Amino acid sequence: MKKIDWIGVVIPGLLLAGALFLSFAEIVARYVFHYSFYWVEEIVIYMVIWSTFFAVVGVTERGEHIKVEFFIKKFNYKNRVRLDIFASLLGLLFVAYLLFSGLALVVDASRSGVESISLLQTPLFIPYSIMPIGAGLLAIKFIKRIIKLIINPADVIALKQTEGTE
Repeated sequence: MKKIDWIGVVIPGLLLAGALFLSFAEIVARYVFHYSFYWVEEIVIYMVIWSTFFAVVGVTERGEHIKVEFFIKKFNYKNRVRLDIFASLLGLLFVAYLLFSGLALVVDASRSGVESISLLQTPLFIPYSIMPIGAGLLAIKFIKRIIKLIINPADVIALKQTEGTE
């Protein structure tokens, strides 16, 4: 797998597996040993959020986002390519906004020293940093997709002979 594909597939799986393991360990500790790890819940929440951001990168790479197939099939191949470029540009604009907003949030949280209200007191710039990281990776994917659509759309858009109109 390519490195960025690895980021969109393996890392989310590892984060979710880790969250599952920590949750299971917390349940065993709480009900069998009558002991609770005060930090598990917060870390599990962060792991699930981070895994979601990384998984979106993998979904974008494979073009598996939710689409309105009924609508898309109404267009011929050339217009499907145009529609895909337009949708990718909209995605890129949204991701650019998320990137800059996320950077502002991380910088603000870092400067102000804000921490979580749990006993763990995590500096919040750490969990917030997934916003610009995920948005940056998504921006790369959208740019790559747009370039592929312009250069060789057949590599991106699979068109069955029986679908749509030519």
